[in-house]
Amino acid sequence: MDTECTDENKVTFPFYPSEDVTLFAKWVSEMYTITYNSNGATGGTEPETVQVEKGSSFVVSANIGNLTKTGYAFTKWATSTDGTSGQTYTAGDKLTPSKNMTLYAQWGKDYVAMVTVPGGNFYLGDPNRGKSRPKITLSSFQIAQYELTYELWLEVYQWAKDNGYNITSASKGYEPVYYRGNAVWKDDTNTNGTFKWDQTKNGYRLPTECEWEFAAGGGSEAEHDKYIYAGSNTIGEVAWYCEEESCKVGTKKPNALGLYDMIGNVSERCFDNYEDWGTGELHNPVHWSGSSSHISRGGSLYYHSNYYDYIRENYTIFNRNTGSPVGIRVARNAD
Repeated sequence: MDTECTDENKVTFPFYPSEDVTLFAKWVSEMYTITYNSNGATGGTEPETVQVEKGSSFVVSANIGNLTKTGYAFTKWATSTDGTSGQTYTAGDKLTPSKNMTLYAQWGKDYVAMVTVPGGNFYLGDPNRGKSRPKITLSSFQIAQYELTYELWLEVYQWAKDNGYNITSASKGYEPVYYRGNAVWKDDTNTNGTFKWDQTKNGYRLPTECEWEFAAGGGSEAEHDKYIYAGSNTIGEVAWYCEEESCKVGTKKPNALGLYDMIGNVSERCFDNYEDWGTGELHNPVHWSGSSSHISRGGSLYYHSNYYDYIRENYTIFNRNTGSPVGIRVARNAD
């Protein structure tokens, strides 16, 4: 019964006064509850529930509890479980609620996923040449399940800028693999010193041409010559071709290793310079020298189906003047 409305003077009803009294209303802020829901996550924890005063805003949380879902990647939050209705929010968005809300984690393709390719033997190139082709032996390696998306490239590029790199394309790995002389190559405008790939390091890198072909062919000698294209004898099942612009990755059929878009969409840059492989048996081969032009494999969306005679033989000679859309699919050592 005071203007401060302290607990010791509050009244409860029914209230029977014995004298004249003045009752002061006590006002409390209307609050909304914001709850985060993991929406099928298989690991990690949800951000804590937030209480927000009516008319105030709050900042949408990042995935601070490292929520994970097997085979998927966290992408954003949404007011519906499937993210197709209501609103979607990314970490850092400012939101002023008008009611209690539940934000559901959204799960998309894991564009960072790597596939392990066990080491093995295969014959490089067109199967019509039989065993006259060079026989290649490769150690185990990992290769990205998807072509590098712009979204992921931008994230890595920002990381690179924040960590002292001055480059037009970024490669974020456990250990740097590319060097100029004895220093990590961080500036692609710097051509001083001898460029080298330190194969003892285990950061992300470009695949060699032979690694790329082995992966495109399904990762085994038996699978390699099984299909005309990377996982199918029908090009439209596995490749985007005769298109005017790049298409969303991972929407066609994968090959036997679960790799998407190994042909079509964008040609994929390999580490090697162009040079004839010759014949004989080769172990983890790579062309360090030879032509100054680099190999890109898999063809691109600009190609007509007639140009995909056999995907093992289909390549683009990449140089700075090429008009073909070129992307990358990262690789790394398996150990």
